[in-house]
Amino acid sequence: MKIISPLLASLALLAWTEPARATVNLWVSDDDGGLSTDPVLGSSGIAVYCSSDPFWTVVISSGVAYPPAVGQGTLSAPVMDLAVHATSVSTTGERLHPLVLTFAADGFGPSSLPADAKLSGYFLGDTIQPVTFNTFYSAANELVPNPSATALTSSGTLLDPSYNGEWTGGAGSLDSPYSLSEVVTIQGSYTDGGSYSLDASIVIPVPEPTTLVAGALLLLPVGTSVLRTLRKSRNT
Repeated sequence: MKIISPLLASLALLAWTEPARATVNLWVSDDDGGLSTDPVLGSSGIAVYCSSDPFWTVVISSGVAYPPAVGQGTLSAPVMDLAVHATSVSTTGERLHPLVLTFAADGFGPSSLPADAKLSGYFLGDTIQPVTFNTFYSAANELVPNPSATALTSSGTLLDPSYNGEWTGGAGSLDSPYSLSEVVTIQGSYTDGGSYSLDASIVIPVPEPTTLVAGALLLLPVGTSVLRTLRKSRNT
């Protein structure tokens, strides 16, 4: 019988004991315009919102966090994506009722920064309105909106009708667990409406191989114990 090396045994044990993910939330609001501000709790890493009010006739948004959604990403190298399709109408009065979408997930880490954020999309209408895309992390593993979130990337004000951009931010490492969030804000208009289709994502890069090996070496005593147990089982 072939014996597993202590290093491989440690890595296998590390993967087996990886903690479960906790919560995925999606918030949508438009400055008291009428959209529900209660968070949508995600199931299996996916949260979906669909609603409307007098200022936004269509708001359809979906957020996906990998993990716990499957297909890409890990706890140390998570991937989050937020999509929104929204149509605004002209407003009256002093308030524009900007549409704010916040997608957050917790339980990630440990990870290495910087983070990569990307936005793509387009606008259909007569007068383009500003869009911003910002990302945050919480070392306290809190879901935003919360007071302890730290900025990772910021798009600034975007007025190009294609709304395409890519930003990098953050340095160092993040201990486990931490939370990530992405916030997309679409400004309303006094004079006319328009339709927006946007896709926003944040990706934490895969840790360097040396980091993975260092983590595995910390578990070598555990791996050695597993190896001894396997040898005893074979001899009995």
